[in-house]
Amino acid sequence: MMPLTTDQIIADRARMEKFICERIPDDGTWVDLGNGAWADLTPFWDERFGWSLLLETNEPEWVDLWEVYQHFRRKEMTSREWWEEMNREIKPTQENGVAHHLPVEQEDQGRMLLRLSEIEQKLEAASKVTLARLLKIEVILTTLVQQHTIKEFYTTDDICKMFGKAPYTVREWCRLRRINAKKVPSPRGGEFEWRISHEELVRIQNEGLLPIPTKY
Repeated sequence: MMPLTTDQIIADRARMEKFICERIPDDGTWVDLGNGAWADLTPFWDERFGWSLLLETNEPEWVDLWEVYQHFRRKEMTSREWWEEMNREIKPTQENGVAHHLPVEQEDQGRMLLRLSEIEQKLEAASKVTLARLLKIEVILTTLVQQHTIKEFYTTDDICKMFGKAPYTVREWCRLRRINAKKVPSPRGGEFEWRISHEELVRIQNEGLLPIPTKY
């Protein structure tokens, strides 16, 4: 499987953010993702860039945009779609001593629902979500290396393109110290501009936004 390009990653993020933002109140919402994890979602609309989503969670190690998107998408799936997706994803292999093959046609609805619950718990216990998130981070970093775009410091425009965010959103992250950034003199003179280090870019991909400080 070939790695995704930067444009594909940005387009996927934009589609997922649009999907979520169209399904939550304008002033934001709080969603329970199960297993003690939650996400606080705030939508933003920009005339030029469309929807963007601010996501805050108590479990940044495994909750990301993909997990929130799946949470809302599954609410709109039919029972048939649920089973078709599970049968595609779960192979007839044995993991942790439990066979995951689902003989759907041979089980009644009650037994199928019980089996589904067991499978979901084992997939979560195996940290499948965490693995998927790490793979996505690896794809982004690999793409940057392939395109020779890794820099010591990035502009807010660079960050906008990488994350599919509006310039205002990224500047607000810097101003509110949601990301570690510093101001430097503009090469055009007269103004100062935000700069974000490569180390901070990697930290954002791994840990997400920083909490808003009580004083700034």
